[in-house]
Order: sequence, then structure tokens, then C-alpha cells
Amino acid sequence: MEYLYQSKAQPFPLGHVTLTEGIFHDSYKVGKQYLLKFDIDRLLSPCYDAQGKTPEKPRYGGWEANGVSGQTLGHWISAVAHMIAEEKDYNLIIKLNYCIYKLSELQDSDGYVGGFNKTPLENVFNNPNNFQVDGFGLGGHWVPWYSLHKIFAGLIDAYLFAESKEALNIAIRFADWAAYGVSHLNDAQMERMLSCEHGGMCEVFADLYAITHNEIYLITAEKFAHKEILQPLSEERDELCGRHANTQIPKIIGAEKLHRLTEDEFGYGRAARFFWNTVTNKRSYAIGGNSVHEHFGHMEDEILDTQTCETCNTYNMLKLSGHLYCDTLDKRYMDYYEKALYNHILASQDPESGEKTYFVSMKPGHFKVYSDWENSFWCCVGSGLENPTRYVEHIYHENQENLYVNLFISSKLNWEDKGINLHQETSFPFEETVKLKIEKGSSEFTMNIRKPEWAEGPIKVWVNGALTEISEKDGYLVLFRCWSIGDVIKIRFPMEVMTYHAKDDNNKIAFQYGPIMLAAALGRENFPETDCVSEQTRYDFCQSPEVDDLVVPSGELFNHIYPVDKRKLTFEIRDIAQPSGKTFTLMPFFMIHHQRYTVYFHMYTDKEYTHEILEEKIRRFAFVDATLDIVLPNEQQSEISHNARSEDSNSGYSKEMGMGWRDAKDNGWFAYSMQVNPEISNWLRANYWGNDGNHLEEGVKYERAFEVYVDGTLIGMQYLNKNKQDSKEIVAYEIPQELTINKNKIEVMFRPKTGSSNEHYMAGGLYELRTMKNLIE
Repeated sequence: MEYLYQSKAQPFPLGHVTLTEGIFHDSYKVGKQYLLKFDIDRLLSPCYDAQGKTPEKPRYGGWEANGVSGQTLGHWISAVAHMIAEEKDYNLIIKLNYCIYKLSELQDSDGYVGGFNKTPLENVFNNPNNFQVDGFGLGGHWVPWYSLHKIFAGLIDAYLFAESKEALNIAIRFADWAAYGVSHLNDAQMERMLSCEHGGMCEVFADLYAITHNEIYLITAEKFAHKEILQPLSEERDELCGRHANTQIPKIIGAEKLHRLTEDEFGYGRAARFFWNTVTNKRSYAIGGNSVHEHFGHMEDEILDTQTCETCNTYNMLKLSGHLYCDTLDKRYMDYYEKALYNHILASQDPESGEKTYFVSMKPGHFKVYSDWENSFWCCVGSGLENPTRYVEHIYHENQENLYVNLFISSKLNWEDKGINLHQETSFPFEETVKLKIEKGSSEFTMNIRKPEWAEGPIKVWVNGALTEISEKDGYLVLFRCWSIGDVIKIRFPMEVMTYHAKDDNNKIAFQYGPIMLAAALGRENFPETDCVSEQTRYDFCQSPEVDDLVVPSGELFNHIYPVDKRKLTFEIRDIAQPSGKTFTLMPFFMIHHQRYTVYFHMYTDKEYTHEILEEKIRRFAFVDATLDIVLPNEQQSEISHNARSEDSNSGYSKEMGMGWRDAKDNGWFAYSMQVNPEISNWLRANYWGNDGNHLEEGVKYERAFEVYVDGTLIGMQYLNKNKQDSKEIVAYEIPQELTINKNKIEVMFRPKTGSSNEHYMAGGLYELRTMKNLIE
């Protein structure tokens, strides 16, 4: 495949790089078996329903049974196309050809083919001045462009990597329908539509323009460039706080591609670079993932929660990093790529079943939660199908007379233009050495080997057995000569255990060995029967053990870390755990599955570790343990998973609180389904903003006076009148026990006080709602 975009370096075409033995090869094989399990007729089932036709077989469950249907199909096509390019597997070719044939049959006369009826989007096209839209709903449907983007991307990948001309024909007809539809919207209407999550639609049209050179597709790509997000980024302003993280990253990938297709007067490239810098340096965790509860919070927060590091986000950040590297040859992008690839992406697939993680929990004492086969199909299952097929993408790059070795992964390269076959032999990271051997051909070129940011001490290089002085340039070890069959380069990257300090608390640390994050394996005490579930947040509030702090005399931490088996990267932390004094076993995070763990520790010197710190730790643990359920208003998955219902209700994000909110006016209301314990007394704990009071809107004065109901029974009346300036206002409501007898769930409703015709009342804003078994502040 010819690289579509002008660049300083290009990845090698798929099929020219193959994985050999090692952790990525093993993960690839598991991912392949997972792909082969899919029944194509079941994946296609929503597309039949969308056209009013009877499916061949019933659809899969989970997200495929609701409004995001069809997104898994698109990811599956992309993943299979990548694998076909890599190994030409006959079984995958047959499956893909059948899938494309069926999609061509299902495409309607307008060009539409998707996992839901096209009516919601055509309502937008036909009523550009009056259509429904919010952050995750458009035309009355859940994120329609997001789902369609996956099918668009799959079809384009099927053309680029599996050479399916029919897939491109389908994609072009589909794109013509979409381009004609959005042509009815002016700039303001388009921006309003783009306030709903729309995936990588900008990227899709950029790709189609690069393939076909049809100007309509470039015009449409720029229409899908979301100026509300890109404008401040192009001015190097971070206004991401409160934004749904994975909604934004695909927009930035599209902007980076537009940067290379246009004269870039808008600043697409500047926006992409600034976004990458701020997310990787100020908004990411130790493993390279980002977000908490799917959103960007305050800069430099590293909140240790169960809903951290959404895996889709890192899938997209790797895509963005790859494009930025090709455009700039800045090796920082590959430093990040390596960290996130090993510590998040590789860690996110169950090595036994191939099931995928949605969130990768950073909460100490928690565990990874995986999808189940029939009833998940989350967004991160879809991107997770692709992850193993992309392992080879950025190991090597070439630029005329230069070869760049960017990842140290056991693999073979066929550099066809040079007639060179190169074999990278390594057990990295389980050993410090990498061997690059020319197995075929002879050619003059420069070998550029990335000098990792984590390398401790001098890097040694041997060429054909002789220790060699190596020059460095732009972060690369540079060797120029005429290379011939039998030539061998051996590189030793010294690695030691290092500490990573969290951005929000210097006492919050993690351990790494080279680029590998180490985690403490904590076993399976009080572990659920299965960690493969249909609901990704099912175990958010299951009881977790409290993880000890590390308490050491100043400067003595590494005197208490002992290697156990460096060939397996296992170490022990001894004699400094408080209060238990236990020994922790550290091992690569990507190897920890089906047990509890912690990536982060709190570490103090013996002088810092006071009685007050221990008491606060106990209080915090008791508070989390007492929580039965939590709703975070304005957050898509939190509200959906709690069966949110509302009328005349609004939601948004408060930068002051660093949280989302929901309210309702006059005859409006909102309600959530929440877990309770039927055997004990239960409490509601509501979080309001102490500055909230009377609210003036368009000349109408609203008094914040509202009622709180449980299953239709009034349990509380609330007045907000700027009760606590510049702080949270926490209010608890005891739930009468008769309302929870024989129930595991209740519905909690917030409704404005009822008044006369000239009185106006508001419920909320509500920022957080918990059900609790003990009321602990």
C-alpha cells in the first residue's frame, strides 16, 4: 500500500513486517483467534434491520443490541483487513469477502449502509434549523456518526490493506450520501451537529480525498473539523477540562491529516501537536492511558479510580502519535508510543480468552474487568479487535536512504526497495540486548536506532562483534555503511528500576523498569467468580483490600527493592510496607491478569508519615467501602448505565467543581436507577455546589427548591441558597427501610417544587449522587 500522506518518514507496508517469537507475537495469535470466532451474519444483523430486512441470524448483545449497533462490524473489518495484509490468511479472506458482498447487497439506493435506520441523520439534513442534539444524541439517536465512522473506516481499510475494490465502491457511495446530506448545513449548523460525538468522520473524508482526489471529500472533511475544539488548540490553549476524552482524539487525528492535505491556514497541525503535548505530558497516567470516567479532568490530576484509562483513548492516541511521528520524525512520539503500547494496549487483552478491557483501573487493590463474549461489544472491544493487528505498524520507518528502528520487538523486515531482509532478534524487555541481523541483500543506507528516554547509563553498540563508537543525532544512534548479508548490530540498553512520580502528588509513585511499568500482584482474595462481564462498571464498588503505604528513611527506597528474577522482571519490596510490614512482588503490569494489583503506591519518609496521614487513609478507605453505587451526571456511560430518565432537563460541566451537573426547571425532572442493600438501612449522599442559589435566566427568576423521591415516595426537600461559598455542599438523605425491602435497585428522582403559575423552581444542579450503606463524610 502506498502511504497516503506526504511525510518525512513512512511506515513499511503491512506484510513487509512480521512478528516473530515473543510477547507481541503471542498476543497477536490470541487476537486472531478472537477475530475468527465472529459469526459474520450476526455482525451484519443490525444492517439488515436498518433496511427493514430479515437478518440471517440474531445480532450480538450488549452495545450491538442498542443504538451503537454496527460499530463492532466496522472495527472487525479493519482488523481483518490488517491481518490479511500481514499474512494472507485464506480463512480471513473468505470471511471478509463474504462480509463486503453482503454489505454491497444491503446498501440502499442513496448509498446508505449502517447498523441503524438512516432517519435520524436525514431528519438533521432536512431540518437544519431545528434538530435535536446533545453530547451523545443526534436526531433522537445515540451517537449516529460515531457508529457510521467505524463502518466507513472498515471499508477504507478493506480497500487499502485487503485490496477490495468493492469495499471502496461501497465507501464512495456511502460518502456521497453523507457529503450531500451535510452540504445542507451552514457552518453554524454544522458546528451544532458536531457537538454530538461523531468519531473520526473528518479523518474518513480526508482519507477518501487522499485516495480519490475528489475535492468534495476534502470540503466535507473540513466541514467535519470541529472548530470549537480545534480553535483553542491551534492557539495553544488547553480547554479540555470536562470534555469527553475519546470524543476529541479522533477529531485531532483528522486535523493532523488535514494539515498534510491543505495549506493549513487554520492551524490544524499546530492544534494536533499542542493536543498531543498537553494530553501526554499533563493528562496521562503512568501507563500512558488517560481520562477518568471517560473525561479529561483538571490538568495534572492522576485520580486513582476504577474508571481510569479508557482503552479506546490509547488506541486513538497511538494512531495520532504514529501520524505525528511520520510528519516530524520527532522521536518523542515513539517514546510515548512504546510506553502506551506495552503498558496499556498489551495489558488490555486477556491472554487466555482474547477478551478486552474498557477501563484499566488505577485504583490500588482493584483488578482488570474484561468483556464477555455475548453481551458486551463495548467501544473498547471494537478497538481492541484492531490492537493486535497494529503491533507491527511502527516498529520500522524508512525515508529514502534511512532506516529507523523505533520499537524493540522481535520481528522481520522486508525492505523491498533496498532488497534487504532484516531480522530483529530480542527478548526485550526481558533482556537488555537487541540484535539486528541482515539476512538478505546488500545496500548502502543509514541505520537510525531510537535512543530511548528511559535508558539508564551508556548504551553500548557492537557491529559484527566489535564494540563501536556511535554518533547520535536527534535522539537516534546513527550508523552509516554499506550493509551486507551476515552483518549484525548488537545494542545493549541498560535498564534499572526507576520511580515515576504522579503529577498531582510527589508522594504518589509507581515503579518502572526501562519502559515497563511494574505493578504489585496482590492475589485473588475476595475476588469475584468471574471478571468477564457484560457491564464494564459492575465491580466498581466491590470491596477491595487497602494497600499499604511505603515508609522509608529519606533516600533509602532502592535499598528495599530486591531483584527476584530479572529474566522475568520480578522484584520484591521488603520491610517498608506500613502498617502490615508485608512484602510486595512487582512484575510487568502487562502480565497481570485475573488478580488484584496496584500500579501506584503512596510513599513517605519516616518523618512525613504522621498519625494524621494514617487516619485520613483509614477514613478514605471506609468511605469507598461504604459506597454502594454512584452516578456522575452529564457523563454518558454513568447516566446510561443508571437508566437515566428526564424531561426538560439540562446538563453541563463546571470548571470550578471539576465535575458535570444536571438540573431541571419547572415541570421538568430527572431520575436514576441505583443499587441498594435490602438488608440494611441505606442513605443517599448528594453533592451540590455551595455557590448555587437563585438563578436568573432570560428574565425569569428560578428558586432552587426541589423534592427528592425514592420510587415515588418523597424522602427529602432541598433548598440551595448559596449555603457554602466556593465549596461542595454535601447533603445526606436517609432512605426509609420499607422502600428497600426485597429490592436491589431503586429509582431516585429530583423534581422542582410545585408552585403557582408565576413562581419558578429548579431542581439541582446535582453533581454526584451515591447510595451508601453507612453515612461517612
